[in-house]
Amino acid sequence: TGDDVVRTSAILGGSEVVSQSKTFRGAVLMAFLGGAELDLRSAQLLEQGADIDATAILGGIDVIVPRGWRVSVRGTPILGGVGNRTEGQSLPDDAPSLRVDALAILGGVDVKYEK
Repeated sequence: TGDDVVRTSAILGGSEVVSQSKTFRGAVLMAFLGGAELDLRSAQLLEQGADIDATAILGGIDVIVPRGWRVSVRGTPILGGVGNRTEGQSLPDDAPSLRVDALAILGGVDVKYEK
């Protein structure tokens, strides 16, 4: 999709979205007894960055980002997990910034580089 804001839900099933937006602003993702994947490797962020709200209840959400983005993840795991597998990379101060706010109840939200 070329949309600047992505909204997707996976209820008792799956959802896969590949963003090719040149001005990606954010996303709202929800997985309930299912899985959702947002692939941002072909997207470009706005200068001020972008925000993602992700909610996984008895399901999972994967956000795939390109190398070179500064990713910050904050979340609330309740018998679930929230992970950021992009940490540890030294980046320039002007690197694109993605902020992820996650809620995982008996499920998981993961941000990573590869599928």
